[in-house]
Amino acid sequence: TALAVTFSKVIVLVIAPGLSKNSEILETASNCVKIVFPYLILIGFVSFFMALLNTKGRFFIPAVSPALLNLSFIVFSLFFSSYLGIYSLAIGAIVGGILQVVLTFYQAKKEGFYIRFTLKLHPKVKKTFQNLLPSTFTFGIDQISYILNTILASLIGAGVISYLYFANRIFQLPVGIVGNGLGNSLISVLSKHFASKDFKNFILDIENGIRFSLIASIPSTFGMLILGYEIIQVLFTRGAFEEKDTFYTYLALVGYAIGLIFSLAGKPLKSAYFSLGDYKTPVLCGFIGVIIGFFSALGLVFFFDMGVFGIALGLTISSFASFILMWKFFSFKIPKKIFL
Repeated sequence: TALAVTFSKVIVLVIAPGLSKNSEILETASNCVKIVFPYLILIGFVSFFMALLNTKGRFFIPAVSPALLNLSFIVFSLFFSSYLGIYSLAIGAIVGGILQVVLTFYQAKKEGFYIRFTLKLHPKVKKTFQNLLPSTFTFGIDQISYILNTILASLIGAGVISYLYFANRIFQLPVGIVGNGLGNSLISVLSKHFASKDFKNFILDIENGIRFSLIASIPSTFGMLILGYEIIQVLFTRGAFEEKDTFYTYLALVGYAIGLIFSLAGKPLKSAYFSLGDYKTPVLCGFIGVIIGFFSALGLVFFFDMGVFGIALGLTISSFASFILMWKFFSFKIPKKIFL
């Protein structure tokens, strides 16, 4: 975090090189990075408390927790943007992180966990740290894809980064509540099945997880496609955010929404790999998916002139490719009838 604050301008130029053309916007983005980066510390605590709750089979709070971040973004953009401008979103991230810490810490204490800090590491904790790097890559694949898309967006026009950002905030609501909640709950359950060699229920829970993802994605997808424009109008269309901006943000949301089914269905498969102790395969599949999605976005933007919609659709293509690859490489046979 300290390094990020010190080299915030360099980070902005790496992620969004197109901003170098406007020194004022570059400075604003650099300041936002300085404000937001302490969120990494907060989310580290949140992840720890969520893991404790998962071991107790308490999955509701970990599933709801990410929604607090989105809620904070929305509240600060609605009520404080006229006073703080773009900095309202940066501050909203920190407030959202604090709310997540408070909620998960309170619930962990309620479950009877005595939380204290020590430098003595249990052997299993050391093993966890050994698995941390590949698992971090796995969970960071979507963010890597989003960063690549941000780089692309910064090169094609003013406002495109904002369109993608606001659309992604709405898109992440069902992903955070349904996808992450389902994925976190399945890791614990599947690990127990695999440890006890209960392969029948292991497969059954994976089937049910994917089936539930497919069912949950249908109303969420149609909701974003049909009501997305009105949702964006209610949340963001005011002040400097004009009707034109609403339209382009909606185009980005449509591009994201098409791929919701693959984003959600991929969560149970990732959980299955993690429960087997296999972190490499999801990383490989995710990385290949990111490459496919990024080059697809390049083609859609520069050869088919799809603009912001093409960039968002690139993320959908990435999710689709990752899901297909994880499905193909999974060592257990998953009946295709689950799609019926």
